[in-house]
Amino acid sequence: MAYELVKNVRYEPEASRYRGKAELCTFSFKLGPEQLFFTRWLAERIVDAFKSVALGKGAKPLALKMWEDKAPTWWTNYKVTLIAHASPIWWAPIIAGILAVLGLVGIGYIVHEVKEIDWGKAAKPLGTAAGVLLLGLLILIGSKEK
Repeated sequence: MAYELVKNVRYEPEASRYRGKAELCTFSFKLGPEQLFFTRWLAERIVDAFKSVALGKGAKPLALKMWEDKAPTWWTNYKVTLIAHASPIWWAPIIAGILAVLGLVGIGYIVHEVKEIDWGKAAKPLGTAAGVLLLGLLILIGSKEK
């Protein structure tokens, strides 16, 4: 089979601007031999019908390609691919925003719970200074070993 590209359409300006996930719709069909005068015309009508059905749910087309194989004697093979993106909504920023709001709510809840803990007596200044000095010594010892 030797398919030859007979139709290559890019739907501008959407095709050059769009960045993201897209769907690839592919199908193939057979018609009579290419010597019949209406074969290519009928193939074009079938592709147009496929495009209208595939894009009927609000999808936007990015590219359409149609290949033709004239090698068989009694028929012509066609293969069509349509690249489209189905969602006009930008889901990535929406999901990031929802996660940010949930993160802020979670942090707010944690801070509120920590404020409610009974910490007991206040720490003595001498105990705090000893803890800071011990931490400094541990850092020095750890850095010398490397």
